[in-house]
Amino acid sequence: IEEERQYDIQLPTASSGAALTSQPDEIVVNIAETGVITVRTQTRTIEELESLLKGAREAFPGQIVIVRGDGRVPYQRVMDVMSAVRRSGIRNVSLANRPPEGEE
Repeated sequence: IEEERQYDIQLPTASSGAALTSQPDEIVVNIAETGVITVRTQTRTIEELESLLKGAREAFPGQIVIVRGDGRVPYQRVMDVMSAVRRSGIRNVSLANRPPEGEE
């Protein structure tokens, strides 16, 4: 780094010290009791979900996905979504839940 500082370079100024690129918001995948999948208010098929997630991972390899499944949804549907997440290459995934009342 000292070698780099020996050059007399006038660095440009910026109004903010924030990074030019930032981590994207997590993608929240909702699974309704009926099994319908929505992302950002849009209904998605498993294939559409996988495609969306692949694109997100290509743009940002550390993309975070949160799966929010209704407690009454068939377990298989949750596994279908988790499989689509895995196939997309995203590894940073979590399942949303809430603690039972009184244990918050």
